[in-house]
Amino acid sequence: MEPRTIRESDRARVGSVLHDKWTLERLIGVGGMGAVYAARHRNGARAAVKVFSPVKETPVLRERFLREGYAANKVEHPGAVKVLDDDVIDKGADAGLAYLVMELLEGESLQERFAKGPPLTERDLLEVADGVLAVLEAAHANGVVHRDLKPDNLFLVRDPDHATGMQIKVLDFGLARLSEAKEQPDAGVAFGTPTYMSPEQAAGLADKIDGRTDLYALGSILFQLSSNKRIHDAAHTLGLVVRMATTPAPKLKTVAPDASDRFAAIVDRALAFDRDDRYASATAMREEVRAALALPSAEPSTVNIVASSSMRPPSASFAHRPTVPAEAPLETTKEVATRPSAFDEPSADVTGPRSAAMRAAVEGKRGRGWLRAVVVFVVAAAIGFVLIQNRSAIVPPPAEPTPIANVVTEAEAEVSAVPAPSPPVEDLEDAGDDDDAGDDDEDDDDELDAAASDTAPDAAPDATAAKARPHHPTVRPAAKKPAPRQPNAPRRKRKKRWRW
Repeated sequence: MEPRTIRESDRARVGSVLHDKWTLERLIGVGGMGAVYAARHRNGARAAVKVFSPVKETPVLRERFLREGYAANKVEHPGAVKVLDDDVIDKGADAGLAYLVMELLEGESLQERFAKGPPLTERDLLEVADGVLAVLEAAHANGVVHRDLKPDNLFLVRDPDHATGMQIKVLDFGLARLSEAKEQPDAGVAFGTPTYMSPEQAAGLADKIDGRTDLYALGSILFQLSSNKRIHDAAHTLGLVVRMATTPAPKLKTVAPDASDRFAAIVDRALAFDRDDRYASATAMREEVRAALALPSAEPSTVNIVASSSMRPPSASFAHRPTVPAEAPLETTKEVATRPSAFDEPSADVTGPRSAAMRAAVEGKRGRGWLRAVVVFVVAAAIGFVLIQNRSAIVPPPAEPTPIANVVTEAEAEVSAVPAPSPPVEDLEDAGDDDDAGDDDEDDDDELDAAASDTAPDAAPDATAAKARPHHPTVRPAAKKPAPRQPNAPRRKRKKRWRW
């Protein structure tokens, strides 16, 4: 985010007491989110106080401002500025005003050092990159993407453990992105400083922003400070954002032919237009940077940055590196504070040399792990054995099978339910007729109905019984034989019925 100009209201706060406890002693600077003051607490403690005062205040910006402290402290690295407190004034003339309290730093920004001179050498820039990558390594591993790296947000401070050494501090986590943050997506909105935006950031592709976005910004810083030229130029900010989103960065050697091949290769890879062509993580880029630092160089270091310890041990080839004394001390001092950051792609882990004690501790943990696995296996086997032995008590016995002799299939039950056919009746016209020729059709109909009523009661029970029997596919019912004809039974003449 581009810094705004200093307002008269910013200067008017100098000397005032904020929230009845912080005396704002002097104005340090202004940024996109507000103004930063060197302040003293009523108990005598000194700190930097950042007061929320953007160009245009919105609820989203206010939320980001208050979240800055959480992002910065989530990094858990000495190279990230510490945020000590955040608060909102609840009463008085400043009611509703938000502010942050941060550690007070004495030194100068990398941009001020570049403008003041002497010129930064390749070794200076590699040392700066090494220090920044150590912070990014920890930030990305903790789910934080900075999204606004630039020379103004990189601060050079005295190293308390080295009389002539310097440390690099990463400031202003106000635009940082936290991987677990439940916030409205930023799709279509470009956050950051255009000169250092990656193509996906300038295009507003929020779902494409990850740790490689910060690596692009660092490559842009190295490009600008080594060539004294920006990656792209445009007449206005919008045009610059469009070019950053659509045009690949030029190769460093095309604008700085004196750059070494090793240094140019590092910068060009960090500035790859496609993020998949960049370094996969801050760890991978830091390995390349430290390999270049290990090579002999005729250029002395003018800043003498001492690499701060990262959350991971360095590789064996870079375990120790002598530092070169600074040529001249810093001439000015400055006090600063910063904001939060966030990210969704953790960097790859780095392995390095371990001491004998650490190896012993690791081996001890491995041994205890195998022992626990064996115990769990034995217990599981014993439980399984007991369950198998007691299976009869757990599993209910199967139901008794139905005798096969009494089982018929459903289809067979339907067949058995059909009444058996009546015995064939011969036509008695030639054989004689015992019935009176004067019998009418109604007498014959009554005889047929009586015969049918004699047969139906016998078939119905069989059908009901067959339906009630269980199903069995192998038993076939015996064929039902027709009832034998009585020898002396009179023959009945069956008359043909007409159907109208």
